[in-house]
Amino acid sequence: EGSLRDAFERYMKVITSCLLRMYHT
Repeated sequence: EGSLRDAFERYMKVITSCLLRMYHT
C-alpha cells in the first residue's frame, strides 16, 4: 500500500538522521 511505503520512507529518514547525528558527534 502507498501509505505503508510512505511510512517506511519516513522511518528511514529518521534512522538516517539519527545515524548521521551519532556519526558527527
